[in-house]
Amino acid sequence: MRTASLTMHSAGFTSRIRDCAIRGIRNEEKRWLAFASVVSLLYGGIIRLRNAGYNGGILKSKALACPVVSVGNITAGGTGKTPMVIMLASEFRKRGFRPAILSRGYGGKNKEKVTVVTDGSTILKDFEKAGDEPVLIAESLERVPVITSKKRINAGNLALCRYNPDVLILDDAFQHRSLCRDIDIVLVDGRDPFGKGAILPKGELREPETSARRADIIVVTDSGCDATAIKAKEQIKKICPGVSIFEANRKPLNIIEGFERKKRPLSYLKGKNVLAFAGIALPERFRMTVEELCGIPCGFVTYPDHYLYSAKDIAGILHIARAQAAELIITTAKDAVRLRKFPDFYRKVCYLAIEMDMGNSLEPFLASIMRKLNR
Repeated sequence: MRTASLTMHSAGFTSRIRDCAIRGIRNEEKRWLAFASVVSLLYGGIIRLRNAGYNGGILKSKALACPVVSVGNITAGGTGKTPMVIMLASEFRKRGFRPAILSRGYGGKNKEKVTVVTDGSTILKDFEKAGDEPVLIAESLERVPVITSKKRINAGNLALCRYNPDVLILDDAFQHRSLCRDIDIVLVDGRDPFGKGAILPKGELREPETSARRADIIVVTDSGCDATAIKAKEQIKKICPGVSIFEANRKPLNIIEGFERKKRPLSYLKGKNVLAFAGIALPERFRMTVEELCGIPCGFVTYPDHYLYSAKDIAGILHIARAQAAELIITTAKDAVRLRKFPDFYRKVCYLAIEMDMGNSLEPFLASIMRKLNR
């Protein structure tokens, strides 16, 4: 059966620009690259000035009365920050810490300056108020408060006052230099650590690759094979000599069915005619995972990152499913969070749960963190 492969583009302005940038980069569209080169120069200049301000002490970072660990990246999404934050908080809990997670809450529309997504026992906000990633993080952890604010210093102060954490984890905060951190963990894509070597929108870098030298720890994610991982590490060492480097891979856990959240083994997909769709930064990664589990899907529909689905989108997905005689519709865990406002559709959809797997690197990675925290 022929695979239906479609891309939908009716997203918010920022998401559309980023989505167009990534498509332009990967398709090497000449007109796009000419325009993007000029914008990259201007944007890169602004970023360099801002970094110089912080490095020179002209711009000040505020500190919190608690150790702070930042998880971020240097490229435009898709390196596994969310599963890393979840894994890190879980490992802190196992070791007797009381972590709290601070996020910007991208996509959330709550007008409050600070939003408590969960107090550690009850989910208090949905994705429309808090953003999809904070809700996914909150649902994946127990006894870990998750708080969002555009100014994470405000989220941190509320966490300290209300929940008494002994370590704060910043989600997607490498560029959020207005808040001091004790450890900067930077995730890089094992296949392309520095996003074509150019700043957005010409490349995928959020700031110059030399900014990675601020990192205390760099984690190479999803390299795919030893040779690729070795090449990525060599590239990192040239730019960031002396930094601690570890490896990690996003690993599929199981298939989750709709509201009932019934867990199915990964083998549940095998032999089925599957329609897949995703609105994430790198949907091709999701497609590759689905292909590994069930072969080529009968359809694969992509949307921009953090996409807000409409009733029209849902009808379109169902139309493709019927046309391709799909036996099962699957999406990502992050997309599933955004689909709950369509309960009838959500009952028909499965999503893929994943975790960050560091294998034998986990204990040395955690030991490195504890040393830097003097624990």
